[in-house]
Amino acid sequence: MAAPAYSEKDVADGNAEWDEELLAARSQLGVKALLNRYEYVFLGLVGIALFLGIWAAISLFGFVPEYLISSPQLVAASLYGLFASGAIMPHLWFSVQEFFVGYILAAVSGIATGLLMGWYKRVNYLLDMLVSALYSTPRVAFVPLFLIFFGVIGIWKTAATVFIMAFFPILINTMAGVRLCEESYVRVGRALNATDSQLVRDVVIPGSLPSIIAGLRLATSLGLTALVVGDLYGAQAGLGYLLFLYGNAFRTSEMIAVILVFSIAGMFVNIVLKRVENVFSAWRPSIAE
Repeated sequence: MAAPAYSEKDVADGNAEWDEELLAARSQLGVKALLNRYEYVFLGLVGIALFLGIWAAISLFGFVPEYLISSPQLVAASLYGLFASGAIMPHLWFSVQEFFVGYILAAVSGIATGLLMGWYKRVNYLLDMLVSALYSTPRVAFVPLFLIFFGVIGIWKTAATVFIMAFFPILINTMAGVRLCEESYVRVGRALNATDSQLVRDVVIPGSLPSIIAGLRLATSLGLTALVVGDLYGAQAGLGYLLFLYGNAFRTSEMIAVILVFSIAGMFVNIVLKRVENVFSAWRPSIAE
């Protein structure tokens, strides 16, 4: 049976159709890859949009009095006014210093102590009861003591409050991460005559990094809470002081604007920590769908 004959026009039309289908498939794959890559951002923006829509509806239909919850438009205008006038900048800079001094000290000491307690049994026996007692104590109770030690002037009272609030989540999560490390990896390292410092550096820290990051993220929210708590005790500057000032004057839109500054700061720190976790934990399999 003779094969069907195709003209040059049929061949050209077929090639054109194939090229169009190929371009369409590539376009679909490109869009899908883009959505998969930025799915976290897209869904996060959708969640924020839903929250703002519900907030605007509550304000628009008067379910809650305006002096209790201002509309998103008024809050946005107040937030812009605070930054445009520069009124918030000295307080923001003051709180940034308070937060990062306390947070960095808590991170360094908490991770170091957690590694020691998780790796060395006798160090854990030595410190476990003390850590348990202090962790069970409401850390807000230390604020009047810090006020006596450091006084009202300066950043150290609130920085110490940030430290005491952030230290224990970092310590406990680090210690838990060390204990959850793969025992087989440690045994292989010991079989290769690795020292304790080599095992901690090459096995324990990479294996416990997700727990350490989880502790740092939890400490971020507690540290921001400590800013407000510390600034309520006789402070003359800081975002917590500004929040207290606007609250006493019933300036709800400015008060919510300051709260949004706290929220944005916490979100920024958590995004940075999440990026760090993704970089250093890329070797771990993911079970999330």
